[in-house]
Parts: sequence; structure tokens; C-alpha cells
Amino acid sequence: MEEKKTFIRIIEELKTPTSYLSTLKKHIHMGISKLKGLKAHDYHVLMQQILPLCVHTLMPRGLRLDIICMSQIFQRLCAKPIDPSMMNDLKQEATITLCLLEKEFPPFLFNIMTHFMVHLMAKVDLCGHVHIQWMYPMERYMKSFKTYVWNMPRLKGSMVEGYTMEEAIGFCT
Repeated sequence: MEEKKTFIRIIEELKTPTSYLSTLKKHIHMGISKLKGLKAHDYHVLMQQILPLCVHTLMPRGLRLDIICMSQIFQRLCAKPIDPSMMNDLKQEATITLCLLEKEFPPFLFNIMTHFMVHLMAKVDLCGHVHIQWMYPMERYMKSFKTYVWNMPRLKGSMVEGYTMEEAIGFCT
């Protein structure tokens, strides 16, 4: 529990550039020591960049290195330039890291999402770069549509009407 509180405190005091990720302070609930209401992009940034920094002070060396290695695998996998010749090495490194994590954590924590890292590498071979397949731009675009909703029983009609009105006003101006 103390490690959890320290982790939350580190995140609370973290200073990030504007629009890098959402304001973390408003998503922290200190009474229950949890982060709630984060977007997918926020979790993505936490996993790849902030978690390795926070883990440095909290966990024993072996576990800390395994988590940092997992974060680095995700960083290399989600990078814009990917070297196809390194994918086999990355797959092997991901498999070894997952095995090391399975030694440290109880088995009930591992589900299909834990092994998604290995399957994501196979998907990169088939579909190309991960950043091309991200849903973040679509989520942001849908957020603008959600602001058009005024009639809750007819969501789609409200969105279409609001979008049409905004386009017409933009054309007139």
C-alpha cells in the first residue's frame, strides 16, 4: 500500500508539457489511491514512459528490470521507424520478458491482454506500423461529434445535424 501511495504521489507531482497527456491531478483519487477516468492515450504514455521512471524507486532490481524491459519493447514496437530485420529479436525478447514476469507475479494476473504484446508483433508483420492503426485520432474526432448531441434518444441525428450546421456556418463565413 505504501508503494502504491508513493507511485500515485510521484504521478501527482509529475510535470509534463501542455497537451502531452491529460491533467493527471484531476484523475487521482488519494482516498482509494487510484487513477480513474484516464483515456487510452494516457495509459499508453504511462506504460511506455512514466512507469519505468516511477518503478525505479519502488521495486526490487529484478522485477524493476523486467518492467522496464517491457516498456522498452512497447516503445520500440510503437516507434514510427521500425527495422523489419529486428522483429524476430524483438519477439524473442518479448517472450523472455513475459516469462520473467510470470515468475514474479501470480498466474491469475496473466490473461490474453498480457500476451497481446507477442501477438502485436505478428500484426506488425501483417499490417505495418502500429501508429498507423491507432484509434486516438478517431477518438478525438468522435469527441467533437459528441458535443453536438442535444437529443439523447436520437444521438446519431443530433450529431449529423450539428455537424451539418457547423459545416454550413464554416462555408458561409
